[in-house]
Amino acid sequence: IPDTDTLATFAATELTDASYSRQAVTWNAPSGDPSNIDNSATITFGPFAADPPAIAACFLTDASTGTSGNVMAYWTLDTSRDPGIGDSEQFLTGNLDISVD
Repeated sequence: IPDTDTLATFAATELTDASYSRQAVTWNAPSGDPSNIDNSATITFGPFAADPPAIAACFLTDASTGTSGNVMAYWTLDTSRDPGIGDSEQFLTGNLDISVD
């Protein structure tokens, strides 16, 4: 994970597969203190046209493409993922949890 919060730095290590694109996230209403939010629908990346490198980290941005925008959050996955050609990676509904102060 880059040690900066600029989108240009994160985008430099982002997947470049022809079938990859950033995905919009819809959120459930916040709850608790601090507020916790989670995704209200499954988020799917892929299926991949080529064999991408192992995926160990992710970031959340307000930009659908490019390097102009803000990195809202970034994290290391609990388990690295190594998809192959034709595979997809998903965050199932409710599995992307973020705490917001």
